[in-house]
Amino acid sequence: MRISIILLFTCVFCSMAESAFTQNAKVTINKRNASIKEVLNEIETQTDYLFIYNNEVNTDKKVSVRAKSESVSDVLNNILRATNIRYTMEGN
Repeated sequence: MRISIILLFTCVFCSMAESAFTQNAKVTINKRNASIKEVLNEIETQTDYLFIYNNEVNTDKKVSVRAKSESVSDVLNNILRATNIRYTMEGN
């Protein structure tokens, strides 16, 4: 019983640590006049993130981004600021 409890807590803490690590993922992107889709693909390449969006979302809009070791949420806020696109981050 005691080993089961210790194992359970270990799994919970590992899961929490992985979630915190993913949320703090940093990316470096330098793109000019790139589509939002291109930027999202670059974020996916550099991180474990996966973007899922409705086909009605216009990801062809051109944006410029210059980010050096910035959090994914900061980059997303920057490129989506002038659009009506909203996002949520969900754990696995």
